[in-house]
Amino acid sequence: MLSRLITAIFTYFDQTIVPYSTGWFEPEKFSAMMAAAGYTPQEFPPVAHTPEATQLEHQQLDAWLTNWYRDVSLDPRMETRQFEAPEPPSPVDGRIRMRDSFFHALKYPQVEPVVNGMPKLATHGLEYYFVSTILSNPNDAAIRLNNILGSTPDLIDPQTALPFERDFIPRSCFPPGPDKELMETNLRLQEERMAIQAQEAHLRLEAEHQANLMIKRAMDNVSGGWRIDSNGHRYYQQGL
Repeated sequence: MLSRLITAIFTYFDQTIVPYSTGWFEPEKFSAMMAAAGYTPQEFPPVAHTPEATQLEHQQLDAWLTNWYRDVSLDPRMETRQFEAPEPPSPVDGRIRMRDSFFHALKYPQVEPVVNGMPKLATHGLEYYFVSTILSNPNDAAIRLNNILGSTPDLIDPQTALPFERDFIPRSCFPPGPDKELMETNLRLQEERMAIQAQEAHLRLEAEHQANLMIKRAMDNVSGGWRIDSNGHRYYQQGL
């Protein structure tokens, strides 16, 4: 029955979240499921992902979820995510101005595709996730699974092709307590993941700081204006 329920959950999100009906659980679908389970962006950052996300944000989602899958011993299929090229800037008087090209490049930065950078789960991968979650933390799993049932109306039983009769699973249907060995392993993996995330956050902030400095210098060059050189002399720089 649990396997049938997980298959129904898989089908629901596969058919309602873009990209539709691919037979796989792409990052967007897993994130939508975790949001339905009641996770917040602080607990599970990818739930803050939106359809309007940029190419870079998509790749950051892929990278985060890939590492998370590995930490919980999930083995997803990896695929290269494809993106459409942005429309070029509109010409003015028959030519594209340098200023327009500059601002277009800032708005649509060129981001190289990450080869095999997008993780996808098959149905058995999602089943493994739920089973391991139920074994490691049955109390939380009961809450999360019932949250999903409450936010996904009319889940269809793949065996009967009819809606499930109940939308709530009693706590007594779950194990009385966690599997201690699995819990210790998950705790260790979580600590390692948090250490890696802290390091990545520091590197990301430093990279953003350097990028902001470069953008400021470029904006100054575009706009032009009065400058002061290293000797304290004031001079005027022509903008683009």
